[in-house]
Amino acid sequence: MTTIETPGWLATISLGEVVTTIVFVVGLIYGLRKANANLRGINNLLDDINGVPDRPGVPGRKGVMERLSEQDEALARMQDTLDQHLRETDQQGS
Repeated sequence: MTTIETPGWLATISLGEVVTTIVFVVGLIYGLRKANANLRGINNLLDDINGVPDRPGVPGRKGVMERLSEQDEALARMQDTLDQHLRETDQQGS
């Protein structure tokens, strides 16, 4: 029967150190996965704010400021139409 000699560095490692190392590695992997998910969320938020240009086969999306500007213009057109309608109604009633 042959005996296997334990290397010196392995003989000095305790069970607590092994468990601690495993817990550390698992925690590190978990933390990196969470950080990656958070960074993807931040990237999606920035894409929504800045907009996304057209790509082959995929239409682009406008950014927040451009969409707000279009809504302001539409609201101004509605306000002008309403003001004109109210003026016409006042003139007919007079």
